[in-house]
Amino acid sequence: MAVVNWRLKKAHEANKFFQHSLQLAESNKKSISEIVHNYSAFLIDQKKYKEASLVLDLYLKNNFIPEDVSTIEQRILLKKIIVLEALQQNSEATELAEKFLEAINFKNEIKLDLYNHLICYYSTMQENNLRINAIINDIDELLIALPQLNKQIKARTLNNTAYACLISKNLLEAKKRVALISGEIHHDPYVTATFGLFKLRSGDVARGKQLYLEAIGLLKTVKDKGRFKQRMHYELGRTYVLEGDMHRATRCFLKAKSVRLGQSYLNTAIDQQLKTLPPS
Repeated sequence: MAVVNWRLKKAHEANKFFQHSLQLAESNKKSISEIVHNYSAFLIDQKKYKEASLVLDLYLKNNFIPEDVSTIEQRILLKKIIVLEALQQNSEATELAEKFLEAINFKNEIKLDLYNHLICYYSTMQENNLRINAIINDIDELLIALPQLNKQIKARTLNNTAYACLISKNLLEAKKRVALISGEIHHDPYVTATFGLFKLRSGDVARGKQLYLEAIGLLKTVKDKGRFKQRMHYELGRTYVLEGDMHRATRCFLKAKSVRLGQSYLNTAIDQQLKTLPPS
């Protein structure tokens, strides 16, 4: 009944049924795992991330046995990473994902999802070229092992690796990966923005900025538009630093800082860039 009410968009009733189901299933590991998975998915869907975190933590404390991890429990662990990121605890999410991957033999699809979370972190929030390269190798092996992978998931994964290659200054490898998802350019905002960054790194600043602006236009929420705009100005600034144009670089970094709804971690990176810029 909980899932039925969720699908009918009766959130209050669904929540009551989920809580009641948890109480009834406390002594049955398989049953409680399925309920916790569905309940946490429901809470994430409702953007109740703190509540989801409490449900997951309680389950992991009382019912989780690391030596005997079922597929549904692997998905519960993935939910924990998603919730931590939603709560902006990205460093903790990354540390936990790394521990999970080291200790547990995940199903390939779930492992790929975890690696996607990691590569996003290491290419945006805490740039780490060594870790990027290692994760890309692992992702490439998983893509070979998953020939029937959902098209959208594969495109998102290739886009993540292409972006990471650009961050680690591997233009040739980035070009190969962008080519594999070129059909998504002008349709998917993330792929379009990655192609824009590729153009920036290739020296075509005007085209790169045009593609970033196009990507922003494809986004639906004001929050996402603000984040993309902040990233565009930041990457333009870094491009001008590479070209030796410190005056334009400074202007772009300041524009990036002024964007409403931008990311705090990127503002920190911008401050670091501004401190290290030589006189223009």
